Amino acid sequence: MANPEAVAACIKSLSNTTFVAEVTAPALAVLVPLLNRALNDRSMEVQRRTVIVIDNLVKLVRDPKVAARYLSGLVDGVDKIMQGASFPEVRAFAAAAHATLLKAGASSGAPPPQPRDLASETQECVRQMVPFLPPSLFTSVEPLRPFHPLFSLSLEFSGELVADLVQSRKYDKADAWKRCVGTCLSPWMSVYGGSEDKDGGEVSETIRTHFHALYKAQFAPKSNGSSEEGEVLCETLFSLAYGALLLLSHTTLRLIRGRRYGILGPNGSGKSTLLRAIRDGKVEDFPPQDVLRAIMVEHALQGEDRSLSIIDFIAAG
Repeated sequence: MANPEAVAACIKSLSNTTFVAEVTAPALAVLVPLLNRALNDRSMEVQRRTVIVIDNLVKLVRDPKVAARYLSGLVDGVDKIMQGASFPEVRAFAAAAHATLLKAGASSGAPPPQPRDLASETQECVRQMVPFLPPSLFTSVEPLRPFHPLFSLSLEFSGELVADLVQSRKYDKADAWKRCVGTCLSPWMSVYGGSEDKDGGEVSETIRTHFHALYKAQFAPKSNGSSEEGEVLCETLFSLAYGALLLLSHTTLRLIRGRRYGILGPNGSGKSTLLRAIRDGKVEDFPPQDVLRAIMVEHALQGEDRSLSIIDFIAAG
């Protein structure tokens, strides 16, 4: 951002980036100012790349509130290119990006989104946390009555911190959950609740796992009614893009042990990109290599590799 001459190179690099997960608020806070500057670049090629990247990025934004807050600033710039670009191709790409922005919830004229209702979020987080805490810390659960006013303050403070973690979807940050839950509540649990979890690490991990499960349940793949039998190795919902090309959007991947699967598609449709993403562990919620080993054998091998049998090649790599 401090060097405008680097905008074109940055947009080119961004267009060659593989996006495999949901685009969240922190990423948009960094990207939107860069994209806004690129939309005002004089180069038609930069504008073309930018509107294509915007079109694909927005498709990976799941939360309409995040879209309204962070993406609305792009609408006017994309509309300007859609109306005034010299090349019809660029105008068409801009029109597609503009439609995607509006569909996601962005708008140049709408009022700003409503602020968070932190009190309600905190209350709901506390309600979800209570079943995992020692019962002796409460004189009543319905309605909720903590046994001591000071514990009530600690629980509410911890609930506010958890609400922030849930809002930012930091479900993989176990240390943050331990600080927000264990540090606040472990003294009460060990002294008054009879808990042997001295530092609150166990209850923090249990609560983190619970909230993560609630989040994933919102986007859980729907059953197709199939009577398939066998162990389910993978069942996940994910998105995959290669820079300016969106390959898969909120797609269900379900794999059954013992079955064989084929991927059909024309050249350039992303078959190899998907397989590389699976091999490299970039598909959201795909089992890690120590649980499910994923190997990809490239179809274009170097001359020295052709001398190896398929078994020797896999064993060597």
